[in-house]
Amino acid sequence: MSYKLSKSKINDYLQCPRKFRYRYIDEIKVPQNIYFKIGSDVHQIAEDFINIWKRDKSIDILKTLLELEAAYEGDYKKHCIHMASFFTEKLIDEEYEVFSAEEYLLSERYNFSGLADIVLEKDGELTVIDYKSGRSHTVKKYVTELCYYKMLIEDKYPQKKVRYAGIFFTKDGKYSELMFDDENKNAIICTQREYESKIELMYEIREKIEKKEFTPNRQFLCKYCDFKKYCDAEGFITLDDF
Repeated sequence: MSYKLSKSKINDYLQCPRKFRYRYIDEIKVPQNIYFKIGSDVHQIAEDFINIWKRDKSIDILKTLLELEAAYEGDYKKHCIHMASFFTEKLIDEEYEVFSAEEYLLSERYNFSGLADIVLEKDGELTVIDYKSGRSHTVKKYVTELCYYKMLIEDKYPQKKVRYAGIFFTKDGKYSELMFDDENKNAIICTQREYESKIELMYEIREKIEKKEFTPNRQFLCKYCDFKKYCDAEGFITLDDF
């Protein structure tokens, strides 16, 4: 059986194969950092809101989000205000329907799994959206993982097509979207060729993992890595390298 992958595993391997080995092969546990907790809490608030929305579309969106936020120790009011504007725009102004939310997707065909934050539907086309609680960037930075969401959704729902994919940055309220298209010049696009290249990348990374290719990627980010001390202990880097 080939090694099961996910977009998080792909991202970690691309950042540093050694980090991947420590986390997923050696299963070394590291303390949860504050940024992970923020992301986890904000995602849970969004999920709980969508569950409420699906039962009652007459709710006050901002009020509901702030009521959910009050149950958490962290201060996520800014995130909730931005989410309220985003959900109002998508669910009310643009009249999208919620196709799925926080759905675990597992493809036997690709031996790949993922958790889609929210998938919206309009005019028979799907838009998959991932929430990010950190600093905003252009969607171009996330093309690889968005392609994997498209792959997973279309594999599970072969009668559906993912036309758009986006990233919503809850911290500053920015939304960046791409279109899976070969010709539209008025949008950020991901061509069929680029999409297929991401599928090929998945197979390439799986092959390297199965060959146990875990050479560290020495870079500036090493000094912030949770696994730095393990690399140091193995002699891959020194404290003075960067």
